[in-house]
Amino acid sequence: AVASRMSSKLTTSLSEVGLICLKPMLEQAGVLTYACLGSLAEDELQDFSRRIQAAGFGIGHRRSFMELWREAQAPRTERFEFDDVAPISSMLSPKLYFGLSRRALEKLEPLLAQQGIQSSACLEKLSSDERMELANALEAAGFDPGRTLTALHELIKRGTMDVQEWLPPLLSQESPDVINAAERPSKRLKADPQTSIASAALVDKGLASPFSETVLTKSNKSGAASNEHAPKALLNLMKLAGENPLDESGKQWDRRVSREAIDKAITLVKVAPAEVVRFKDKKSGKFIDARIPTVVLALVRLHAACSGKHVADDRIARVAFEVMENQAYDPIRAFFSLCPESLLCPPSAMRVLGSGEIGVVFLDEASGTVVKIMLEDHAKSEYEIFCSFADAGLAARPVALQGPEIVPGGVLYSIHMEAIKHTLSDLLQASIPCGPRHGLSPLTLVAAERVAKELVRAFQQMWDNRLVHGDLHLNNVAVKNYETQPMIQFIDFGRSARSIAASQSGAGQALRAGHEQDVFRFIIELCDSFGELQWTKQDQMKECEKEIKELQRSKAVKALSETISHSAAMPSLCKGVQIKLDSLSLASTTVQSELHEARRVAGLQAFIAGEGTSLQQAEAAYNAILLAVVDYACTKLDLSFTGPPSCTNRHLRQAVEKRRKLSCNAYFKSSLFWGFD
Repeated sequence: AVASRMSSKLTTSLSEVGLICLKPMLEQAGVLTYACLGSLAEDELQDFSRRIQAAGFGIGHRRSFMELWREAQAPRTERFEFDDVAPISSMLSPKLYFGLSRRALEKLEPLLAQQGIQSSACLEKLSSDERMELANALEAAGFDPGRTLTALHELIKRGTMDVQEWLPPLLSQESPDVINAAERPSKRLKADPQTSIASAALVDKGLASPFSETVLTKSNKSGAASNEHAPKALLNLMKLAGENPLDESGKQWDRRVSREAIDKAITLVKVAPAEVVRFKDKKSGKFIDARIPTVVLALVRLHAACSGKHVADDRIARVAFEVMENQAYDPIRAFFSLCPESLLCPPSAMRVLGSGEIGVVFLDEASGTVVKIMLEDHAKSEYEIFCSFADAGLAARPVALQGPEIVPGGVLYSIHMEAIKHTLSDLLQASIPCGPRHGLSPLTLVAAERVAKELVRAFQQMWDNRLVHGDLHLNNVAVKNYETQPMIQFIDFGRSARSIAASQSGAGQALRAGHEQDVFRFIIELCDSFGELQWTKQDQMKECEKEIKELQRSKAVKALSETISHSAAMPSLCKGVQIKLDSLSLASTTVQSELHEARRVAGLQAFIAGEGTSLQQAEAAYNAILLAVVDYACTKLDLSFTGPPSCTNRHLRQAVEKRRKLSCNAYFKSSLFWGFD
């Protein structure tokens, strides 16, 4: 095979913008380096653009090549941008791909990719002639060019170009109804334009249902709009946001979720967990306990956090209950009524994996990716550190970063990443059904030793790449292929850092403190996890033993059996046959009851014996991982203690806890953690 003559930098740049198909033409033209591409003159660029068009490539390829030429002239200041990284399952950029999905325009994906339009920036910068060429391609493919281009304009609209200016001239003259489609009032609110404005503003801000049947406002005789007919839950959300959507005029949207979209969302839902909340009823003054879907609570909390005001948990619970009540206690309708798109949450992300004070982690059921939504200014730096861990092979490659979205409470970002199937905590505390209970089924000793070896390698690789995780516990350690060839990856980089300074500077001490924080924190979490597991299982086995004793000491069964045996032995001359039959029937029922109780006792005894064996197996797995990590700490970090390296060794725990406190203070007070390194 002939080796490529093009430099790796230019090859990577072509791949990032989707122009790897132009590589043979560039090699034939002698453009082999990134610097050579940037030194091309404008007439040379135009000549090469004509060659691209003659070769059969689309307008997007020419536009993307011109953008790459401009970037080659001026060095890039940012390495990762949302519109530059292509998703795994599509040739389009995540921004354009998700925008098409939200507007039910997924069928345009192959056509845009064929034309070389792979990002929303490329679509926005098309000239009038190029947009006319795109309209011809849409018409040839069977689409309505006017309506489709209007929808694409809404997707990339920035407020600088009106839809009439963006559409090609021929379409502007032929399709005036399409141009004014967004300005037509809603059919449900056509009698009151002010009502349409208020409803659209609520939908725009994520405070109303896009398919609600209720009229949100009503004009009085003086022409002023009032909120007397608005649902209480929506008014409470308006108060959470601290804004009055009626003050905005000029936005008349008609966003409604179709029945097909709701049916599709129902087919995607696999698990719908709920959470019990308590709030005080204003009318009766009594406390009410309600079961609210976790995803609805999470979205209400996000709306409250984005308002920039502190909202009590009681009020959040009450608003979530009113949202469910207004949507007829339908969790799907309640989810869509909170407009997750306004919070950078995909409409198919209806499962909550975790939540905190500043963010929520959702699982997108449609794509299988995880979406972490954060109300945090340093989300972009967290994304870059995430990419650094991925470059070192210590994390899955993140799909995209979406944002920033400016809200009253700060800046909203969302990170899309690959879903994790197994964490180390899940493997060490795995359970299987054992009759009416769940029994322990931990890692085998061989698998635990393999995981321990890979875990030590991951620690060493973090040190070699000058990376610090900062929040390392068993739920933040993902394990792939644990049965054959384990692979360790880390997640949740909110407290992570990357040192780029020289080792001789003060950052070297902060880096060592951060590494000690990771290792010693992991050892403490490992010991705590086993202690909690041991306590839980021992308490469960004590309950089973107590139940066995109660069954064995049942005096009612013994008394009944003695009575039956006594009545069966009584002689009778007149009713001997009848007494014998009754005695046999009672004896048969008693025997069945005794057999049932005996089976229960045998099942409980078998469960206790199995749990004892499984607990010993779990302890062996915990100690195998602990032994490898402690050996690494003794060799690399000069850890010393007395006794064997086991999860029950108190001297080991005390020594590790002392070192962890010192390293924790040193790392979280250093310039490395605060981003001054």
